[in-house]
Amino acid sequence: MIVGPIYFAVFAGLVVITGVDLAIFEIPDEIVLPGIPLGLLATLVTPTTFTDAVIGVAIGAGVPYGIGKLYYLIMKREGMGFGDVKMLAMIGAFFGWKGVVAVLLVASIAGSVVGIGLVVFRGREARALIPFGPFLALGTLAYMLAGPEMIALYLRVSGH
Repeated sequence: MIVGPIYFAVFAGLVVITGVDLAIFEIPDEIVLPGIPLGLLATLVTPTTFTDAVIGVAIGAGVPYGIGKLYYLIMKREGMGFGDVKMLAMIGAFFGWKGVVAVLLVASIAGSVVGIGLVVFRGREARALIPFGPFLALGTLAYMLAGPEMIALYLRVSGH
């Protein structure tokens, strides 16, 4: 399987997404939107099946979209941008639903640690904006490097 060049292209996209999101709090559509069909196409030569990729797109877009809407209903302000939704759909296309779950877990933990750290150590107000794209990129990189190991660890820890 030809995963090396595909993973390199995904990594390059993650670097750009991270830089842009840190600079202007936006995830570029020019990367994530074409990334969705490219990820589905990549299933021809990667370990991710087309079915897992389609489910990954649905979960990748659906979960953060639902969380964002729920947050808005409760807090009356935006909590997650739509760029994160599209980025997770792209991640799902490349890595399937298991990849989305693992990436979301790593990104949420890393984002929480950084967010809590900023509040505790810098006195930053809790409402300060922190871009989530870099944490999604970190989770994706972790999954690219150790996806099967991450899933096996989760299954061991959860007792499955």
